[in-house]
Amino acid sequence: MPAAYFCIKAFSETDFTEDLKAFDVQTLILHGDDDQIVPQASDVGAMAQVHGRLVGATEAEIEAAVDTVVAALAHPVMRRAASVAVSDLRRETPIFLRREDGTFLEGVVDLAFREERGESTEWKVVDFRTDRELELRRAEYTAQGALYAQAIEKATNSLVSGILLVI
Repeated sequence: MPAAYFCIKAFSETDFTEDLKAFDVQTLILHGDDDQIVPQASDVGAMAQVHGRLVGATEAEIEAAVDTVVAALAHPVMRRAASVAVSDLRRETPIFLRREDGTFLEGVVDLAFREERGESTEWKVVDFRTDRELELRRAEYTAQGALYAQAIEKATNSLVSGILLVI
C-alpha cells in the first residue's frame, strides 16, 4: 500500500511541464470514466495549454484542440476502448506483415483493442484521421486499415475489424 500512496502523491504533486517538452510525436492520452485521481476535463485543457505553448498555438487553436479531444474521447468507439483491460489495449503499436508475394510492410497502428464477443474474441483496429479533405484519400486509408487488420489477424489468430475514426 505505501508504494501506491507514493505513486499517487508523486503523480499529483509533480510538475511535468519540462518532461512534456520532450514529447516530439503526437500523443493520445486515454482515460477511462472511473478515474479517481485526475479529473478528465481539466486534464485535456491543461495538456492542451502546455502542448499549445510548445508549438506556439493561439488560444483559438488550443480551444479547438480541446473541443476535438473531448469529442473524440466521447466517441462510442473510444469509450469501448477505455473500458477494456490494459492487457487488451494497444496504442501507437508497430506492426509488420510479410505478404504472400514476399513483400514486407510495416506501419504503426493508432489504437487496437480486444473485445469479447460471446464465444469469440475480436480485435478492433482504429485508425484516426483528421483530414479536411478525407474523401480524396479515403480509398488509401481504407486499404491501409485493411493491411493493419490483416497483420493483427495473422499475429493473433483472432477475428479483426477496422474502424476509420474521423476526428
